[in-house]
Amino acid sequence: MQPKYDPQALERAAQSHWKSTQAYRAVEHAVETSRAPMGERRHAFTLTLPEHPVVVRGDFVRLTQVFSNLLDNAAKYTPPGGTISLALDANETEATVSVRDSGEGIAPEIV
Repeated sequence: MQPKYDPQALERAAQSHWKSTQAYRAVEHAVETSRAPMGERRHAFTLTLPEHPVVVRGDFVRLTQVFSNLLDNAAKYTPPGGTISLALDANETEATVSVRDSGEGIAPEIV
């Protein structure tokens, strides 16, 4: 039986929106949109960005959305007064975004 969709066509369509994007701008935009929920719960927030620009190939809107969702989930599941941090790091071949919080986390049996 043939799939009703073509996964390669979906991938090509998604990549058609990819452009060279300053990753730190997507991160900063996500942080700005997520400050309110973190502030309401009095979270201490730390942002770590590299000293050099980090350019990735991607969709700025989608990247911002992903980073914002991670921060919003951290704010939602971190107890009031807890800590949340976001770090952007990169080397010659890849960029990494890490979001950490002082929340309970996901139970190992669920993961």
